Amino acid sequence: MRSRLLIWSNRPAFVRAMRSLAHREGLDVVAIARSVDAALSGVDIYRPDVVLVDRETEEQYPDAVVRLMGAGAHLKVVAMDLADEAVLVLEGRRAAASTVRELVSVIESGLAQQAA
Repeated sequence: MRSRLLIWSNRPAFVRAMRSLAHREGLDVVAIARSVDAALSGVDIYRPDVVLVDRETEEQYPDAVVRLMGAGAHLKVVAMDLADEAVLVLEGRRAAASTVRELVSVIESGLAQQAA
């Protein structure tokens, strides 16, 4: 099963890089959100498995990130910083990954746990 991804950022370079990485890793980008409202409504409309948000946006809109985290048990919220490729999975706990391959592994593991 391919993971469905919503990318949330108003930085074009981040969106381009994440779209390219997602494609390379076999993830389906179902939507791009450039605002808080677009991210929140995009989760309802597109029902992604993952919302990938850049760390700058996460820091600017922490309340919206928390709302996304509570949007449903199926949804993972991931914050990524292109500068150092640090990846954090934001759930009740924070699991770190240092590469996109590890990110995909974390996402797939979460989806497998939900399916079980």
